[in-house]
Amino acid sequence: MPTTLCFDLDNTLWDDDASLQACVLQVCEGLVAHLPPFDALTLTRDYIRRSDDYWLSKRWDVELLPDARLQLWTDTLARYGCDDPAVILQTRDAYTAYRELHAVCYDETLEVVASLHGRYRLAAITNGHGEVQRARLESAGLAHFFDAVVSATDIEAVKPSAAMFEHTLGLIGARPKDAWHVGDSLHSDIAGALNAGLGAAVWLNRHGLTRADTDPQPHHEVESLHAFAALLNRFG
Repeated sequence: MPTTLCFDLDNTLWDDDASLQACVLQVCEGLVAHLPPFDALTLTRDYIRRSDDYWLSKRWDVELLPDARLQLWTDTLARYGCDDPAVILQTRDAYTAYRELHAVCYDETLEVVASLHGRYRLAAITNGHGEVQRARLESAGLAHFFDAVVSATDIEAVKPSAAMFEHTLGLIGARPKDAWHVGDSLHSDIAGALNAGLGAAVWLNRHGLTRADTDPQPHHEVESLHAFAALLNRFG
């Protein structure tokens, strides 16, 4: 039975894909005064496609974000007849402000996290930017539930490095064997928890994906946070 529960954030506690779309759409709707008639949803999809293609071809580096976002908005808006540097910069900055505070939590998140608080020590372990992820936790009303929040920018390591988990458990005085980690990524979350020797690695598989034999193998697989809470109850 664990005494400590660690959670990934993006696409585990909140739907980062939905958050991205909501942020881009909100920014696009504000561009109506600067562009010829356009469809905001089409522009949103265009930006997200460009962003996905860009980051698939690049090593994730938070230092690249400001310039990368400026270039992505420059390329996207050029297709819609806007090449005004001031408008492009304003759009990038508005997007950044929305993106860094906006988290679309899954419907179950608050209920489940609140029910676990007090029964377990809770920690968040994220490959995102520390200041951004902490701000999102605050805006989502989740921050006060967590005993520790550790990000890649805090210790200059990323999951699946065991260092992420070791540092987190050290902050709250927990032993690896007494901690479980829950996350949506086999290669970041599950592999990381296994590398650190945690008591259990729990794969949150919301979309019914199929594991390959060569993938990291979790101790448990659940389809929702409610299912994870039920799993804990079976052990306790």
